[in-house]
Amino acid sequence: MIESLDVRTLIVVLILGHAVAALLLFFDTRKRVAGFDIIFMIGMAFQSIAWMLIYLRGIVPDLFSFELGNSLIFAGLCLEGISLLSLNRNVDKKWLIFYLSVLVLLLAIWWIPTPGENIKMGIAAFITPLFFVFPATFLVFFAVRPSP
Repeated sequence: MIESLDVRTLIVVLILGHAVAALLLFFDTRKRVAGFDIIFMIGMAFQSIAWMLIYLRGIVPDLFSFELGNSLIFAGLCLEGISLLSLNRNVDKKWLIFYLSVLVLLLAIWWIPTPGENIKMGIAAFITPLFFVFPATFLVFFAVRPSP
């Protein structure tokens, strides 16, 4: 195992990975822009900005680095989940309401003052997978597929 790997190095890799992925997708889809491609790129950009804020923790106030950074990560995951559902070619209003309600729940829990940050992180760790578990289950088991 690599013991000399620094957390800040990993965060820089996350920043660059999200930024490069968003830019590659942007330049790839300029000719054939679809609405959900734009939503995915915005989600990636949100996460890139969020990781940059988290990287700057200790330099900028915690309100920006920790609170706003994690909120942008949640919003980016929400947008990525919505674009994932577009693979099925229909994103019903019920899914948009589902994503909006999960995002509002996460942000409400995140911005409520609590005695320890660990409680928020634990709750967020259990709620965040909802962005992908239910839509993935829907796409795998219930999506309409053309017959072979």
